[in-house]
Amino acid sequence: MACRSSGSDSHQTSLHKSPQNFVCVGPQEYGIFENPRVLDKDGQLVHDKHGQVKVQLGEREVRFFQDPFPLYPKETLLKVEKLIILSPSQALVLKAIRNFNDEKSEGIARAAGDEYLFRGPATYLPRIEEDVLERRDATIIRFNESLRLRATNKHSDDSGVVRAVGEEYLVSKAGSYMVGVDEILVNVVKAKVLTERKAIHVECLKAFTDDRAWAKKDRKPGEQYRVT
Repeated sequence: MACRSSGSDSHQTSLHKSPQNFVCVGPQEYGIFENPRVLDKDGQLVHDKHGQVKVQLGEREVRFFQDPFPLYPKETLLKVEKLIILSPSQALVLKAIRNFNDEKSEGIARAAGDEYLFRGPATYLPRIEEDVLERRDATIIRFNESLRLRATNKHSDDSGVVRAVGEEYLVSKAGSYMVGVDEILVNVVKAKVLTERKAIHVECLKAFTDDRAWAKKDRKPGEQYRVT
């Protein structure tokens, strides 16, 4: 059976008088269709009083691998593309373009405008409620290095700490780190190696609990002290 490809003729509809090829969506592919046909709860076509197949005008639908199928009047194939496969050190930055419940994230309610990560390893299955903004690679944190991050929105980081807008903080755990949608990487900070004859004089910029000492100590802004 002949199939329609994803070439330049893919924007034609089934309104042509001459016979049209069936559409093929292969393994590891997806297709986006405009004005999709209406199905009932049993997956059967819904017809109007004139016997014509009903379509959802102005809507779009994503379809995945299946047997070749025809397009009904007013249905349009927009494109057929390969699915995105992510490695363990990759993620997609997604943006919701309409409200929906995200089954991929245990039913989280997404609001239009929300941005979030879809992490690998996984195959991303597109949906019409979201757009892909960016494909992102994890940053590797080496021994004696830290990532200096800045919060762009109020959020809880991977350690559960609530970060305020503009706040800067360090991530020091060696390994790969995926920068979230609510933070940006400022730079990579190298550790300073101290000996029994070498110390550094520092000044506290904001209040924090210093856990480098034998006993934890609360530091106040403006306080100066030595790290030995």
